[in-house]
Amino acid sequence: MRLFPNYGGEKKQRLRCPYCKGKDIEISEVDQRKMYECVSCRRIWYEERTHTDDCLAVMDEITGGIEKNGYCEIPFTTLRDTVFVQEEDRDWHAKKEILKWAVRNRLLYKYDKRKNGTIVRFYRDRKYSESNNQSLR
Repeated sequence: MRLFPNYGGEKKQRLRCPYCKGKDIEISEVDQRKMYECVSCRRIWYEERTHTDDCLAVMDEITGGIEKNGYCEIPFTTLRDTVFVQEEDRDWHAKKEILKWAVRNRLLYKYDKRKNGTIVRFYRDRKYSESNNQSLR
């Protein structure tokens, strides 16, 4: 899908990838905001939020870290206790929700057990395809 943001009397401008200047941009809605993905270079960026809360702030920290550094590491307990809260069987529920969230955001992730606890490392493979996480569902 291509985006033409100005429909008024102004000259129409196409949205371009800020990384490769590509014109073919896919747009989807995730976490209450638009996610843009360049078809050419597979980079992702998100629209600015108009409001936030604690859960969205944690999600934005992850996606922002990936945009900036290519990855983001966050303690599993932070995700379990803030974003993916559930009363019963908390670890299992959180892992299931992390998978769904990662698929929606076209991210890959892995668990890394350390002395201080388990870390979830989110990252993105530019050659990402939906099938990368399909087998995990």
